[in-house]
This record gives sequence, structure tokens and C-alpha cells, in this order.
Amino acid sequence: MKKQLIVLMTDFGNDDIYVGVVKGVIKNICPDCDIIDLTHNIPSYDIEQAAIKLYFAEKYYPENTVFLCVVDPGVGSDRRPIGIRANNKYFIAPDNGLLSLIIDKYIFDYLYWFNNSDYYLKETSNTFHCRDIFAPIAAHIAKGVNLDLIGKKINLSEIVKFDLTKCKEIGESLGGSILYIDKFGNIVTSIDIDSLNDYMYKYGADKEQIYVLINNQKITGISNTFSDVKIGELLAYTGSFSMLEIGVRNGNASDRILGNTKYKDVKIELKVEQV
Repeated sequence: MKKQLIVLMTDFGNDDIYVGVVKGVIKNICPDCDIIDLTHNIPSYDIEQAAIKLYFAEKYYPENTVFLCVVDPGVGSDRRPIGIRANNKYFIAPDNGLLSLIIDKYIFDYLYWFNNSDYYLKETSNTFHCRDIFAPIAAHIAKGVNLDLIGKKINLSEIVKFDLTKCKEIGESLGGSILYIDKFGNIVTSIDIDSLNDYMYKYGADKEQIYVLINNQKITGISNTFSDVKIGELLAYTGSFSMLEIGVRNGNASDRILGNTKYKDVKIELKVEQV
């Protein structure tokens, strides 16, 4: 029999016992499950980054995977534990917008508020709901407990959602923002490949005619890969998650372009080079 898979994503880091304790709770309830760490290095309290990285990653996992995603600056408040079954997978998170992109991406039947405390730990703290509430819920779902037993159905209008679709045409330009900076300092933007292709088609442009403006820097052309430019040069390219990215061959684009500027304050603009 195939083992049930639970995927964890948090902002807990790896230097403390939090992640290990959460895994212990899961294994006590569902000892036969497998657990994968997607990441525990989401920047502290950064719900948007968690939403983005879940959105990029989930399609690479098999059916019936349970995603337990906790970035929870409102822990202990009246925010609710919620979840859905979508794309034949389960997604569990605080009601703080973390599931916004998944909810926008898929058609699903019901949204649940997991309010049945019979499926929590017997003693719950005010500051570690991932251990006391979310991990037990995930483990019970992995064991096959029906969502209707763990919670009640609620309307989409009742939950917190935010809009991360920040790619749009402004005049004759295509505007975007920075979604996040990866470990190598590559800048992942909100401009997706479909929007980029539509923009080029509209203006009859090819990749060599596009230039990118970001924080007073200009990058000409859209490259295919890092080896298209010399070591130390900036480039714009379509990354592995089909988003426009900005990098430096063998270097750090964030350090080069942004410096001390907060990336969420930086706008990106694509234009067609006039020839």
C-alpha cells in the first residue's frame, strides 16, 4: 500500500526544535506516513512568500499529498485553521491569505474551517498551533478521516485573501513587481511567461528587442540561460517556474541591483526597444 505523504512548509527555520516536534505529533497519529520538508526558511511572518512558494511547488507532488503550511503571525488570535481539497490534494493553513493563490488556481468543491477540537491535541497552547492544531489535522487527514468530520464548510467570502497578480500593461509597457529573492540572489518577478509572450506578440517584438528597467538599471534582451552572457553580467531570463527572473552570471543580482532597497518597494518595467 502506498504511504500517505505530508509536505511541511513553515517559517520556523532549522535551528530550533519546532519542526521536529511537529513531525513527532504527526507520526504519533499517522505513523505510516512519509514527511517531506518543502522549506522551513520562509522569512519570518512573510505570508505572501509562503503563498507564492506553495503555488510554485505543489504541482510536482502526487495526488492525495497533504500540504501543511504554517506561517502564522496571528497565532493565538481568532483566525481560523482552514483547508481545501483541490487538484486531488489537501491544503491546510491559517486563515491569513496563505492559500490565496491555490484558491485562485483551482476549482474546488468546499472550503473548510477545521473547528472540531476532537482532532486537536488535548492540550493546546496559545503560541504553537502548528503543533497543537494544524499537525494533528494533517495527520488525521492523512489517515483518511473525512474533512466533514474535522470541520464545517464555509464560504469563500468568509476568508482572508490577497491579490498577488501584479503583472499588467501600463501604456506601452508591461509592469510587474518582485515576488522574492532566491538563495542565489536571483530576482523572481511577477511577470509570467504567458504575459511576456502576449506582450511581445502584441508589439511584434522578439526577445532581443525587449529591455527590462529595474531600480535604475537597464537590461537588454531576454536570455535563455546564464551562459548567454559573460561572467559578472546581468541578464533577464525565464526561470524554472515560468516567471521572468533577473540574475548575474556567477553573481548576486539582488546585491547588485537592489542593495539596501526593500524588494517589495521596487517596480519592474518591460519595454520594446525602438529600432
